[in-house]
Amino acid sequence: MGENSSGSPGRPLVGTVVSVNIS
Repeated sequence: MGENSSGSPGRPLVGTVVSVNIS
C-alpha cells in the first residue's frame, strides 16, 4: 500500500494502482 503512494503521489486510487503496475 505504501509503495502505491510513493509510486504516484497526487494521483487517484485507480491511477496509483496502474502506476505501480507500470513501475
